[in-house]
Amino acid sequence: MHQQIRGEINSEDQLDDRKNRRIAIKEMNRIKVDLGERSYPVFVGTGIINKLAEILALYGKQKKYVIITDEHVQKLYAGPLVKHLEKNGFVAVLFAVPVGEKSKSMKIYEQVLNKMTQAGVARDWAVIALGGGVPGDLAGFVAATYMRGLEFIQIPTSLLAQVDSSVGGKVGINLDAGKNLLGAFYQPKFVWIDTDFLKTLDGRDVISGLAEVIKYGIIRDPDFFMYCEKQLSSILNLQSSALIHIIALSCTIKAAVVKDDEKEHGVRAILNFGHTIGHAIEACFGYKKIRHGEALLWGMLIEARMAWKLKILPVNDFERIKKILLRVPLKVSIASISIKDLLPWMKVDKKVVDASIRYILPTAVGTTTIVKDIREDVLQEALSYAVGHCWLEECS
Repeated sequence: MHQQIRGEINSEDQLDDRKNRRIAIKEMNRIKVDLGERSYPVFVGTGIINKLAEILALYGKQKKYVIITDEHVQKLYAGPLVKHLEKNGFVAVLFAVPVGEKSKSMKIYEQVLNKMTQAGVARDWAVIALGGGVPGDLAGFVAATYMRGLEFIQIPTSLLAQVDSSVGGKVGINLDAGKNLLGAFYQPKFVWIDTDFLKTLDGRDVISGLAEVIKYGIIRDPDFFMYCEKQLSSILNLQSSALIHIIALSCTIKAAVVKDDEKEHGVRAILNFGHTIGHAIEACFGYKKIRHGEALLWGMLIEARMAWKLKILPVNDFERIKKILLRVPLKVSIASISIKDLLPWMKVDKKVVDASIRYILPTAVGTTTIVKDIREDVLQEALSYAVGHCWLEECS
């Protein structure tokens, strides 16, 4: 599943049989998301964005691309990308949306669709998602629905998007009632991950991505969890080899889960550890004060405590999970939130089945189980514990 490619991609990896071209890509990781006819590769490397045109020539038939990004990423990376594509004979039309979760809305979605029709975008075009999770989710949903579906490519620029949202095919937008309630499973043609993008991230963005990385170790891979324990400082300092390792391993773990359960009917639910509480925390703050990964850190601590309280998580495993979470320099308090604030949002979450709130809870480092309808007093104890043992003195 996870292999090193040195030198050339051989002809059997070329999806465009009409072009017998070969391409040199050194020191790049290639992870296959194995979904039969919808399979695709995830490429991970450093300083590889200037190879994109060569990959497009191999993997796609399109010569025209809509690039959907946000206004922050537009200033940093969109201009050079457009020039790179145009220099290599492609047509590139750029649409930038406002920064933040508010752009995953019906209003912005409709605006983008109208701009695409005005620009003459047709079935022979493809969509490039350039940015973090918000542009990725929005662009993917646009691609899934415009003219009944255009091919699209993910180019994630945040750590969170590189290790999570760009892989697996979940795309969508939010409704007033909750997050990601309108969406689809729609797989990209490929995912192009360049760690150079991470050089411009602020500390909070690094923390947001790191939360998902730690999650993979907790739910699936004890060895990966141990690596994160040992290399946490290197990751926080954006040390290149550590970044390549955690991104490639995170994508490998997610690819394996998605292969087993593409549309979340079973094992894919394990990816939601920390999210039942985390999404509710985001909603309580109106998706403004706290970022997804920050809310996920709180969610994982609370849900791990719930698992310990229910006697399904041994104390040693709970302490390891708590310790690594509290080593992440989180700076957002949730002390103002109560269980009564969280419950209404949890009841409209996508993870609710037959009116039962489902939690993915760890049973050890590396394994999880599904628990339904946990008593409110257990929730209250876990929330109080998390607030009392949190990252900052001002949280308590």
